[in-house]
Amino acid sequence: MDNKYHININLPVTFIPYKMEMPLDGEGSPAPEIPVDKKLLNLSSKEFINWLDSLDIIIGNGRIFTSPPHKQYKLHIDGIDINEELTKLNFVFNSTDTIMTWYELLPGKEGKTHKNTLGGDVMYYDPNECKILKRAPVNSNCLIAGNVIHDLTNGTNNGEYRKCYSITLVKKSTGKRLTWNEAVEIFEPYLIE
Repeated sequence: MDNKYHININLPVTFIPYKMEMPLDGEGSPAPEIPVDKKLLNLSSKEFINWLDSLDIIIGNGRIFTSPPHKQYKLHIDGIDINEELTKLNFVFNSTDTIMTWYELLPGKEGKTHKNTLGGDVMYYDPNECKILKRAPVNSNCLIAGNVIHDLTNGTNNGEYRKCYSITLVKKSTGKRLTWNEAVEIFEPYLIE
């Protein structure tokens, strides 16, 4: 597969999000980003966790993103190092007509570090200093390349908040995050091009 940015996936086991009261932001809306609680996820999605374990994979870290209809995210990478592979497995709920776009930075340009809503460093980019590489609907479970510059624009989402559990995967035997090529190879039977 020559796709290096996004591939839909249909796993043989069900990912079950854990029940929780979503924290609210200062304006009474669901918080836009919170860390995944791996202990709660282990309880709610035991079959999924056991299946990953059978593949020599564990969950690294993760975030739950919630966003209202028509929300548009700025161009960014998930982290600060564009050269460090960051393959993510995203589980998406309440999403319709949502589009993610990946970009390439123009020569001689660079991003700027800012804090995300959790206080972590994230690299943001000026859209006028990038060119589009790929655009795809992201309304279902998928693999994404988080270290490639991207944005996301929500659709109508049927008037509901879109929720995305975005997790990194780690090779249990080595303690290293899965690269894009490793993830594509491991999950090849379940990828939907």
